[in-house]
Amino acid sequence: PPMPPGIRAGASGFQLPAAAGAQRMGGAPPGIGPAAARAASSSLPAPPRGASLLPTDEAMKGLAQGTDIGAGGTNAASNPLMEEERRNPVPSPAEEVCDKIAFEMNNLMKDNVAAKGATIRALTQDQGSLAMAWFANLLVCKRCAHEQNHQSTYLELLEAVGLRALWAEVLRRTLHSVRIMLRSPSCRGATQERTLLKNLGHWLGLLTLHRDKPLLRRDLDLKALVVEAYARGFLQVVVPFACKVIACTKESRVFATPNPWTNAMLALLFEVHRTPELKLNLTFEVEVLCNTLGVKMTVVPPSQVLANVRIDGGGFDTKQGSGGLSMTNFGGTASTWSSQLPVVTSTPLGPPTAGPGDAPLGDQGEALSRLQGPGAHAA
Repeated sequence: PPMPPGIRAGASGFQLPAAAGAQRMGGAPPGIGPAAARAASSSLPAPPRGASLLPTDEAMKGLAQGTDIGAGGTNAASNPLMEEERRNPVPSPAEEVCDKIAFEMNNLMKDNVAAKGATIRALTQDQGSLAMAWFANLLVCKRCAHEQNHQSTYLELLEAVGLRALWAEVLRRTLHSVRIMLRSPSCRGATQERTLLKNLGHWLGLLTLHRDKPLLRRDLDLKALVVEAYARGFLQVVVPFACKVIACTKESRVFATPNPWTNAMLALLFEVHRTPELKLNLTFEVEVLCNTLGVKMTVVPPSQVLANVRIDGGGFDTKQGSGGLSMTNFGGTASTWSSQLPVVTSTPLGPPTAGPGDAPLGDQGEALSRLQGPGAHAA
């Protein structure tokens, strides 16, 4: 029988034209150059393996001095995601396409996810990778980062669109946004930025662990991130984010407990939970995670990963605050930190008295009473 138009026979079977194959895989359609189609994706490089994802010391000093230190940091009044988009704008397709996609997103509801997904699929396929990168930025930075309650709907939308290339682009944009938030010097003190990071953590968990997809260490080493946050005083930023990611394993068939990776992360968080004088909101985050997963702390023993971690940051996330005691004030390892702190008792000191058979206190008792002050024994 005659072959359909546009299909030719090759040595390995029937082959599609190059343009049609590129559109099917999310590539650039005719009329859009390859450089423009790859512009957005090439602007999202992954950090080198082993590189720190937290702010540098220079960035923290620049924040304390109230100066803008460049690409690695922002001032406290700005949104890091908006600041990144201002510095590195995402290439957009035709204005008409952008308006149509924005209209579909503004009218998205649970009841019309399938219809909206079909429309967005047609629009993104017509424009190729350029439209996918722009839509991924819109979905991640301007929707999911601010609307955790609607993230399940956005996940259904991606399933309705059904483009593998779009899934990869959304995941790439999500990881890039997480790195931006973690590198923000103001994230430790700004509640709004930490909320954005938590929302991105939940979205990242939905994209990966919830769908039985692993969170690769080359993309984000969650365990190393928690250990570094413990050492440098960024638990306030990292622990809520990590808890949101791991909470998405609840309905997973692969990563639900007792999965070894999930149990290892829980054991590390339980060890953080046992840190003396840990801030109350951090202990609460870990306990909420246990309730979400239905896991008791007695079932998974805490790890010993942090026992030999040296705290070399400027402050520890305890009830004393960021300006409290740090490991650099004492020297030594984390295992000896608590043993070097003075033991404070709640028993009030009474007036010095002489026991049976003891010599009178004399001048020593009077001197001790003077040191304690006239109101030392007031009720």
